[in-house]
Amino acid sequence: MPAVVLDGERGAASAVFNAARQTGSAIGVALVGTLVAGGGLVAGLHADVVIGGLGFLVAAALAVLALHPAQ
Repeated sequence: MPAVVLDGERGAASAVFNAARQTGSAIGVALVGTLVAGGGLVAGLHADVVIGGLGFLVAAALAVLALHPAQ
């Protein structure tokens, strides 16, 4: 992104990026909360841990791929 943003507009671009990231996070939390809340507290906690674990594994795999690109 820095390559396509003019020097004088870096602050505005950063603000837009952060606002979009926070909005996406809030929507994601609301959606997961809605899905998890339907089955009761224990089932919801179990689903939350499973979803969080899967998200962690996906993020870890993407980080490994980003650090060690195929040659």
